[in-house]
Amino acid sequence: MTSTKTTLTEPTVRSVISSLRDEMIEGLAQGSIIKIDGLLNMSVSLGGKFDNPDVFITTNDAQLRVNMNPDVAFSNEVLARTHFEKVIVPRKVPFLVAVQSLPHNILNLNPF
Repeated sequence: MTSTKTTLTEPTVRSVISSLRDEMIEGLAQGSIIKIDGLLNMSVSLGGKFDNPDVFITTNDAQLRVNMNPDVAFSNEVLARTHFEKVIVPRKVPFLVAVQSLPHNILNLNPF
């Protein structure tokens, strides 16, 4: 990762992101809402099928949802930089993308 927008080294950036990730996980696990000004808000909610309100919820029977909502200013800036064009796609033509055809760096989902 090289950028002309910062003088931070790649190891420093990775360390900051790792620390931020850990803090976000801890905050969400405690039920806090995470707000990163100008970027996003995050919160968690639990779902699942529970027969009555007195049911004891465990990590095995609850469905955790991480809710991420972009900051309005962030969304507006993305929209302002986005260029749209009309594309006509013929009907009944299957659109398939094989995972093997993606560049190798896209498949590496773990940044650390």
